[in-house]
Amino acid sequence: MQAEVRLQDVDEVLRGRGVGLRFPSSVESAFQRDTNAHRRQHLARFGVLALLIYNLFLINDYVFRPEVFDIALAARLGLATCYGLLVILVVRRGVSPVLREGLMASAICVVMLASSLIFAATERPDAIVDPFAMSLILLSGNIFLVLRFWYAVGSTVIAVAIVLAFVIPYQGMSPDMKVFVFFVFLGTAAFTLIANYRLEWLERESYLQLLRETLRTRDTRLRNRDLAKLSLTDALTELPNRRHFDSMMEHAWGRAAEEGWALGLLIVDIDHFKPYNDYYGHLQGDRCLARVAAEIKQSTRAETDFVARYGGEEFLVLLSNTDLSSASATAERIRRRVSNLNIPNHGVEIDAVVTVSIGVSVFRPGEEPDFDAVFRRTDRGLYRAKDGGRNRVVLAQNPLSMETGS
Repeated sequence: MQAEVRLQDVDEVLRGRGVGLRFPSSVESAFQRDTNAHRRQHLARFGVLALLIYNLFLINDYVFRPEVFDIALAARLGLATCYGLLVILVVRRGVSPVLREGLMASAICVVMLASSLIFAATERPDAIVDPFAMSLILLSGNIFLVLRFWYAVGSTVIAVAIVLAFVIPYQGMSPDMKVFVFFVFLGTAAFTLIANYRLEWLERESYLQLLRETLRTRDTRLRNRDLAKLSLTDALTELPNRRHFDSMMEHAWGRAAEEGWALGLLIVDIDHFKPYNDYYGHLQGDRCLARVAAEIKQSTRAETDFVARYGGEEFLVLLSNTDLSSASATAERIRRRVSNLNIPNHGVEIDAVVTVSIGVSVFRPGEEPDFDAVFRRTDRGLYRAKDGGRNRVVLAQNPLSMETGS
């Protein structure tokens, strides 16, 4: 997998961009990856179109040099078109950027070779115009297909060399005309390569600008998501906070009313937490809160239950689609696991450990006036657990219901 591109990397490239085309490795990898599909489609589509235009010159061959039409047919269709279509097929199916550009550059050279073979076979005086028409091949590779710059340079140098290899020994052209042909090709090569460079530079510049805006949007979205998470999360225990609980309760209340579910509410309070804080200090108190929070979380169903820090040393647990037996079992599991942590609480007495008291309610939203009524009833259950000696579970619906604990 390619290295992740950072916004600061893109900003740095944009600020320091000079005449060079290639980006630093991570940005270059992203550029090749993001433009690959479009690049393949472009080369395939325009490659086919270029071959079609190239083969239209068969009409010219048939009309003006019928004596070498068989050679023209073999060179254009048998050599240039067959090779060009093979290259286009390979490129369209997908290859590395290096091979993709190299194959397309080689196709330009093969097309130039095919045209030079037709030129060499023609004995008519007007064949001297062929080299000027062949400069269109440079135009098609550098401007129409827009080969990547250094591949365009390579194919241009080879193509010019091929033409000169056929023009220099050609007997039907004067030395002055050969010099003229050379300078025409040199000028065409220079102008088309400058345009090619400019086109690639602008493509890369546009990509950087778009990538920067994309990364800015992504980073903004991630920051907003993190801020939203922070606004709904208690930083100390990493549990949802009271605001998040209220929102979740509203959603769960509506769904339970629709589905006919019973919900369970546990109010969990750490026993003798103020003496613990006074004895050990707030830093140790924070650690105690975090450990208790973790035990509460691990005692519930991750898929359906919701645990939140309600404030201070108090936690709320919302149980979805439950009953009295399941709610009591969950509360007892929480009480037992916290007690089994054996966190000393010398602020109470030498052999005391940190424990929790829990009030429990199970209710059906359609049968309750509002959540506040449920909360008050459950809170009364918690206070009965405190008054009854702490480290125990009280079912709020009935003062005589099961109480467990030490």
